[in-house]
Amino acid sequence: MSILLSLSLFSILSLFLSYSPLSYFIPQLIAFLTFLTLVLNFKKHAPLLVSSTTLVLITTITSLLIFSTGALASPLFFLLYFLLFFIAFLYPPPVTLSFTIIYILLLSPSLTSESSVLSLLSLLLVTPSSIFFSKQYLKLLSQQNKILILKKKLKKEEKSIQSTETDILLWTSLNLKSSLQNVLDSLSSLLPTSTPIQKQELKKSQSIIQKLLKQSTSLAKKIDQITD
Repeated sequence: MSILLSLSLFSILSLFLSYSPLSYFIPQLIAFLTFLTLVLNFKKHAPLLVSSTTLVLITTITSLLIFSTGALASPLFFLLYFLLFFIAFLYPPPVTLSFTIIYILLLSPSLTSESSVLSLLSLLLVTPSSIFFSKQYLKLLSQQNKILILKKKLKKEEKSIQSTETDILLWTSLNLKSSLQNVLDSLSSLLPTSTPIQKQELKKSQSIIQKLLKQSTSLAKKIDQITD
């Protein structure tokens, strides 16, 4: 919960600074903090992959803008909604809920009208919404991750199929064909010295082996066509 402590502490400091004699320097401070945030995130391409330091800076800038321009009556109050969504996307729901409660306590002294009450209550409505959308976003990321895993598995299976195809083709073209051809040659050499009955049997065997040779060749072609 160290991030919650940091966010709360800098929000409280922003509140005190806005009502102190140092409030005249708030525009310069906001400009400096904004510049620092941009420098820290200059090379980052994913907007949600931010560090806790960046989140604290954004929270401080938002708090200074809101507290220095009227708190609940501030025309920049809507920035707090974006901040709550941002926190909800980065941290678990307890952090967002706790931060909302702390912020409500900080804003409560500025309750002066019915509109300010509505603004304060709106935080209680925005917080559950931000948590809900953050969960949906995480589910989407999880699904995308599962899709990536499936794609990787498919690639591995394709490589395995290609490897199996190569093994089958090599075995068919080298081992099977050569073995069948050797048997066929051996049968041919036995024909001259065989009896008529033996010759008939040998010729039948030759015919069977020749068919096997043709079938092995066609099988290799079919496998090659299917896996291409």
